[in-house]
Amino acid sequence: MATDNINTSSKFPALWAEHQGQLELYITAAIPDFHAVQDIIQKVAMIAFQKKEQYDSRRTTFGDWIRRIARYQILHYIRDKTRNRHVFDSTTLAKLSVVLESKGTEIDERVSMLELCLSQLQERARQLLKMRYGESLPPTQISELMHTSANTVNVKLSRIRRTLYECVSKRMLAQEKE
Repeated sequence: MATDNINTSSKFPALWAEHQGQLELYITAAIPDFHAVQDIIQKVAMIAFQKKEQYDSRRTTFGDWIRRIARYQILHYIRDKTRNRHVFDSTTLAKLSVVLESKGTEIDERVSMLELCLSQLQERARQLLKMRYGESLPPTQISELMHTSANTVNVKLSRIRRTLYECVSKRMLAQEKE
């Protein structure tokens, strides 16, 4: 009996693209280090591609399958970084996994809305977000690059976050009314 898998290379990229955003959120919730998250995503992609013949869509969804791979990679990371107080233990990670899996669709919708709201920000605001969250620069370093005070950077970031929150909330409310 043949398994319903993704052993053809043409199916894998589409499935990966569909689930990568949610996978990144899952990993980011467990590990707040942007660079570590990117490393883990790359490892998960490599492992998933190498083991694509083992995936069986009759037993699990692709998203659940790659999250399971990610979970093991996160556990490896935790094992290597146990002294870091910002990394969750395996019990917390398991609980987080259950919550994220049950909220998968809602998270995807919020991510789509957040991307739309981000695109509506001024370029300078997007650059500030990229420096703080994409490059993990502290406000003091950003303030030096932008020739302003760290307090000003923190105030601007707070306002941007509030603007994004309000934008996403309005869109979610509008979607619920439809």
